[in-house]
Amino acid sequence: MKLTYSQSETAAKSYVPVALGNGDLSFQIDGGGAMEQQEYCGMTPDVVRAGLRYDHPQFPLISFGAFRQELPGDPAITGFLQGFDPETGLCHCRTDYADGSRLDTTVFCHLQRNLIVIRKKRSAAEHPGFRFLYRIAPSRLRVRSAGMALEYEVESFQPVRGEISFHPESAVEVPARADVREIALDCPSGELTLKIAFDDEARGAAENQSAEELEQSSRRAWAEFYRESRLPRLSGRLAEAARMAEYHLRISSTRFSMPVGLYHGHWEGRYFAFDEYFMLRGLLASGHFALAKKIVDFRFAALPAACARYFLYFGNQGKAARFVWESIEEAGVEGSPPGHWLDHIFHMAHVALGAFDYCRATQDDEYLRRCGYPLLSACANFYLEQAVTPDGERLVIGKCADLERLGQARFNPFMTSCGAIATMERAAETAERLGVDPEQRIQWRRTAAALRESLPRANGRYLPCPDAEPGSSIALLSGLYPYGTLSAEDPAQRQAAEDYFAREQEFGNMYPEGKSLCSWYANWKALTLERLGRRAEARELLEQIAAETGCFRETFEILETGKHPYFTTAEGIFLEAICRIVPEAGHPEPGF
Repeated sequence: MKLTYSQSETAAKSYVPVALGNGDLSFQIDGGGAMEQQEYCGMTPDVVRAGLRYDHPQFPLISFGAFRQELPGDPAITGFLQGFDPETGLCHCRTDYADGSRLDTTVFCHLQRNLIVIRKKRSAAEHPGFRFLYRIAPSRLRVRSAGMALEYEVESFQPVRGEISFHPESAVEVPARADVREIALDCPSGELTLKIAFDDEARGAAENQSAEELEQSSRRAWAEFYRESRLPRLSGRLAEAARMAEYHLRISSTRFSMPVGLYHGHWEGRYFAFDEYFMLRGLLASGHFALAKKIVDFRFAALPAACARYFLYFGNQGKAARFVWESIEEAGVEGSPPGHWLDHIFHMAHVALGAFDYCRATQDDEYLRRCGYPLLSACANFYLEQAVTPDGERLVIGKCADLERLGQARFNPFMTSCGAIATMERAAETAERLGVDPEQRIQWRRTAAALRESLPRANGRYLPCPDAEPGSSIALLSGLYPYGTLSAEDPAQRQAAEDYFAREQEFGNMYPEGKSLCSWYANWKALTLERLGRRAEARELLEQIAAETGCFRETFEILETGKHPYFTTAEGIFLEAICRIVPEAGHPEPGF
């Protein structure tokens, strides 16, 4: 499946360089077959690595450089044709220059090794040579040249030390180096085959395997990944967008969990438990259970820190957990800047329900007992002990930040309440399955039932919160998706959904900008339509979502404003929507 765009065609869309990576390395290739330092929709081509970041506020990822080429006379680009195959991870560029020359480039990142392989060939009437340059220049960096390598040390939590080594298969000349942060290779023949290694294992592979052998082994790894796919039979743009979503989720799955994008422009590759849940559901639906398990494992590893965050005082500790809003790789460290989003509490539901859904999909009772239930019970206890409060004779969720467009803390918010209800009911169901905590599960069920009775409503419809306008938040759909707290036959829920559908152009983006329905919310709507029995409308909406993607069928957070291309949250929910809506019979739950 090759997706191809010319420079002239990209003018009609928000062009973003092709994303390459393997879950550790992440970078982008532009139409010139390089990584020129130009911003595209908030993304500037750059090599970053998962988990390697600075130790100051917002914990930015360390930049590990970028490459480019210099041609004689530095001719201007007159056009390019860029192709990408998400089934093999290969990017091809044919770039034309004002002097009549052409440069053909192929680049891929090995799926199993931290290796970038580059092939370049220049066609010119005379003087075919060119210079290849790789520069690394992050802040707080000490670097020295070591033959065909750049050795670096970056001050951070602990010193980040390593080497980027260069292994050409073509005849090259290494000119005198004026800047030790840069490797330059002269290619007088106009051809270059180069392997760039980012750790010792990759260096060993580069020294002992040819570029062709590495390409074949990477292709095999991709083929193995796609063999586990459970996507239904698709065609056209829907097939292309689904494959691109599947591809990008794979290269965004780090050894820790899955960020909304492993890029500087995507909150520096930090992890949101709220977003992880949409990715996890998409991975389960499409058959990628091992990637989904990483998300649950990541949260389980952080459970002691989350319990300490909830309450740890002079040796006394509670049995509840409060996870930070934006996670980094160090458990319990809050990566978010100050803002009202720190008053969210709905992400505890996503931690718990992600564990529940994974265990139900795999039917792994041992994992459920060891990891799943501890997450479920700790998150259920958080809502029980800290969030639920009396309001006269009722029980409600007290003030907290619901979806951000509702603004500051809100009393009795609909979406947070639905998540809390689902968490306590799943925790009680799991405790019963495991034969544990009989008194606790009674309390969870009673509290969940009381919260369901007190959900905010007026005039026969649910409201986002008691003082919000009908239809003013997509949170109104959450009783059906993703929580399943309410029946599709509940008239107040059906009316609430209709209220939102009627006003989706006003409130259809994550932020108060633009006038469209962003892909994430559009998929949320599609899944809600499916649960309301309106499958034909849902299928039509999926086709529209697939059409409203970038040049390489990449999914944006908001395409209309060019916000966050390669957005994994939207990719995850898109895969789930396809797996539920496209098959004739559908699935009652993703992957189950």
